[in-house]
Amino acid sequence: MKRALYIVTFILSGLSYSVFAQNVTPIVNQVNGTDAIAKLRDARYTFNKSLIKTKAPKISSLPQSEYIFNRPGTHTVLFEGVKFVVKENNVVSINGITASNEALAVVTEKLMTLDRLQFFYSEKSNQEYLSAVRNLPYIYNSDRQFFSALKILNTTVRHIAALAKPKTSKIAFELGIAKLREPNIDKSVLTKDFQTTSLTAK
Repeated sequence: MKRALYIVTFILSGLSYSVFAQNVTPIVNQVNGTDAIAKLRDARYTFNKSLIKTKAPKISSLPQSEYIFNRPGTHTVLFEGVKFVVKENNVVSINGITASNEALAVVTEKLMTLDRLQFFYSEKSNQEYLSAVRNLPYIYNSDRQFFSALKILNTTVRHIAALAKPKTSKIAFELGIAKLREPNIDKSVLTKDFQTTSLTAK
């Protein structure tokens, strides 16, 4: 009798664990950067395209603003096989290459700024859609800046990834980083409003 009761209890425990395991959301610590950029770009493009058919956009269909690099904790962003390891919003490793703190700081500044810009303009556009009186020229400009920031981010990270080949020496890598062109971005938004807590990583 005790043996039968033990078997039943064991089976029920196993079933309970199985159901629990299916409901647990896995922790994602690696982001496919190429797919992430395409997802953000396509979502905004599809939403804007839908406005051609109707002047009353569905607020529920607003594209979600997301960061790619600027995320809490430690995660990896993958671009064309090159891994960018990010820890507490700082790039700490690129494809395992031993780089100086100065070089990594340059990479961090460029990628984080561009990532925050695309998020910033996406949020500005969404917020304007939610306002009682929409300023369409403001929305169009925000969208234009959003697409521009995404494009420059994609170009910049690809340039960095091209430098981070498996056999690249530390010196060659850092020389390449030093020669990276300054992103052509509108720095006038890098103000107190841009750095508010509402636009920091969540």
